[in-house]
Amino acid sequence: SVDWLEGACTLVPDTLRDWWTMTSMEGVSYIDSKLHRNIVSFCFEDMIHSESEVYAIVTALKPKLRPGAVVVHHDSEHGDDGQQIQRALTRAGVNWRSWLIEPSDCGIAIWGV
Repeated sequence: SVDWLEGACTLVPDTLRDWWTMTSMEGVSYIDSKLHRNIVSFCFEDMIHSESEVYAIVTALKPKLRPGAVVVHHDSEHGDDGQQIQRALTRAGVNWRSWLIEPSDCGIAIWGV
């Protein structure tokens, strides 16, 4: 997992922490410096929800995705954040769909290659 917020992993229960590595780094920087082409099969994105940031992440991530990969964006139905996420996905040219997952107002958007 990558999160720009230092200490974000503290919310993860101890019993799950051995399953992955938590890295504190900005999303696009991580994608550009740490991931090779065609390596990502699944991505759950929940970084900064501005249109420009989501667009930058999607643009950087696209060449790193394996055929059949799935990308999920959190908060795609959450007020202004959701509208910005949806605009970014449309602008990036991905074929996405968003769902509201009740009773939460957050929603998820999913697309793949």
